[in-house]
Amino acid sequence: MNQIEKMLRERLQNTFKLYICHAIEHAISEHETENDILQVIINLQASLELLSKLYVLQSKGWQAIVESQFHKKTDLEILSHIDNGTIKTTPYWKNKEFISKEIFLDDEDIELIDNFQNNRNQVMHLGAVNYSRDVLNQAIWFIVRIIHQLNWQDTLPLRHQYMSNSLQFLLGEKLYNKLINSSCYIDEAIDRAHDLCDDIKICIQCGNESFGLVDEYWICTVCGFRGDNDAFGFTDCHLCDVKGTVVYDPFNMGNNKYVTGKCCACKELIKVSMCPQCENIFIFPGSCKYCED
Repeated sequence: MNQIEKMLRERLQNTFKLYICHAIEHAISEHETENDILQVIINLQASLELLSKLYVLQSKGWQAIVESQFHKKTDLEILSHIDNGTIKTTPYWKNKEFISKEIFLDDEDIELIDNFQNNRNQVMHLGAVNYSRDVLNQAIWFIVRIIHQLNWQDTLPLRHQYMSNSLQFLLGEKLYNKLINSSCYIDEAIDRAHDLCDDIKICIQCGNESFGLVDEYWICTVCGFRGDNDAFGFTDCHLCDVKGTVVYDPFNMGNNKYVTGKCCACKELIKVSMCPQCENIFIFPGSCKYCED
C-alpha cells in the first residue's frame, strides 16, 4: 500500500466510524425527536457514501476514487492535496454504480438506498418535512441490508476484523448492547443471513443463527464475526444432537490426535479427530464410522 492509498484509507475509515456510530445512537434513541430523525438521515447517508468510496478504493486502487486530473501529479503533490483538502474525488453516484454490481441488492434494497439519498437531499437542500419514526426502523434495515455487505470490518484494527465481535468493538459495549436489546436489529440480521446464504450456522461469537458463507468468508450478519472459508470445520454435536454446530480449527487437525471444538448450540467443548484413512471427522474418543464398516 503506497502513501496515497494509506492516507485516503485512514481518512475514510475514521470518518465512516464517526458517522455510523452517530447514526445508530440517534436511531435507537429512547425518546425519539425530530432531531434524531434528521441526524439518522444525514449521518447514515454520509456513512454509506464514505464506505462505498472505501470499498471502491480497496477493490480498484486510489485512482478509482480520485478525479483523473490528479493522476499525473507526483505522489508528494497528491499527498499535499489530500492534506490540504483540495483533492477531488469521484461523486457518490459513480461509487454507487460500482457497489450495485458487486454486492447483493434486491428491489427493496435499491429502493432503500434511493429513499435515504432522496431524504438526505431533501434535508440538506429544502429542509425537513414531517419525517416519521419509520425512518428510524429503516435505518436498522439499511445497516443490515447495505452496510453489512461493504466490509465495514476493514475499518477496524486488524485484530478486530476477524474472529471477533467486530460490531461491539466498532460501537463500544454500551451502544452495541443497546442496539442488540432495544431494536429489531437481530431479527433483521437473521433474516438477511437467510437471504444471502443457503447454509446458516449458529455464530460462535454472539450465538445467533446468522453465520453463513458469503463469497470467500464465513460471516455473521449480527456481530460481524468472520473468517476465511477454510478457517472453519463443522461437525454434528453428539450431546445436543444438533447437526453441524460443532466448530473446530481444521488447520491443526492433521498434526494432532484431536482438537477441541465448541458446539454453538449447547456451548459445550467437544473433542474431534480426523480419520487418517478417509479424513472423516468423528468425536474423540471414538472411531470413524465409515472405516469401521
